[in-house]
Amino acid sequence: MRHPSADLDSMALASGGHDPRGARALKPYPRLSRRCRVGVHREIGCRARIAGERKFSADQGRFDGGSTTIEAVLVVPVLMFLLLVIVQAVLWVVAAHVAQLAASTGDRAARVLGGSTALATQQAWNVLASEQGAVAAGHVSLVDLPGGIDKMTVTAAAVSIVPGFSLHVSATVAGHVQAFRPA
Repeated sequence: MRHPSADLDSMALASGGHDPRGARALKPYPRLSRRCRVGVHREIGCRARIAGERKFSADQGRFDGGSTTIEAVLVVPVLMFLLLVIVQAVLWVVAAHVAQLAASTGDRAARVLGGSTALATQQAWNVLASEQGAVAAGHVSLVDLPGGIDKMTVTAAAVSIVPGFSLHVSATVAGHVQAFRPA
């Protein structure tokens, strides 16, 4: 009885020993042991085992078994770190927007006719408290500048997903106080 690999060898030789696409010369299957020649299913398993054992890089002709695992071990932590940095940056941007909203709201409350410092700081704290998921801690201050200008400053810490790492945000809004001035 002829061995099935002999038919493949004769087909490769009949086609000129080259890949039909013309890429490279075909190599005959390796010689199988007597144990692998018994039964079609066992032979297919042995061929798969031999093919798995002999993974060669086509461009450099060297063994590259296990390179996928090594690449994964090196690449996955870098990708996880980049994802962590991106999420932290998004949290910082959201905290900056919340601080700006709190400063604008507090300054608006201070500048309206009949507004007060206590009302302005309370409005700013209400905004910071309503956005508790965006900022961890904050500080609100209102300064009356000469010429009828109020300046509201809100400083807060962005929520951190990295322990021991904290980013601070700050927003300042200034404007003229509305007051009735007789002509």
